[in-house]
Amino acid sequence: MSEAPITTAEVDGYKTFIGRSLTERDVVSAHMAAHMAATLDRPPPDNELPAMWHYGLFLNSVPTSKLGPDGHPSRGEFMPPVSLSRRMFAGAALKFYRPLRIGQEVIRTLRIASVEHWRGKTGDPGVRSRADHYRAGEHYLHRGRTDHRVSRRRAGRRRGLSRSRRAGAADGDAAV
Repeated sequence: MSEAPITTAEVDGYKTFIGRSLTERDVVSAHMAAHMAATLDRPPPDNELPAMWHYGLFLNSVPTSKLGPDGHPSRGEFMPPVSLSRRMFAGAALKFYRPLRIGQEVIRTLRIASVEHWRGKTGDPGVRSRADHYRAGEHYLHRGRTDHRVSRRRAGRRRGLSRSRRAGAADGDAAV
């Protein structure tokens, strides 16, 4: 089943989301740090978290009825309701100022910085850029930009892997 391409009018409608922001609070817990350490097969930190462990924070619980067909929260409240079916993390640029500490309250502010129309090899995706800022009190812990793309690429296709390589994953190799 083929999806219709995004029109200029649709993209213009999505641009009304530019400037929307969402602020959330979380606390860096020893429990979260232990989960990240176990995931990465490392010893848990004593107090300061290594860079990138902020991804263990802000794990929101979303009722099943509020999930889209791709398992993500439904679009249209914070993120634009792009009509294409596949979402993906498309990259990030981060600058860390201070490490996170266990017990510290962290405030995350997400903002839709831009909505752009983008045509790629696999279809006609819409590109969204989101600016992220994490802070504790008046101090920025890190600032960054996270890009998210929506496309209509078929599920099951992994760029850069041949069919034989993907099939080898069943023999214990990880196909990433």
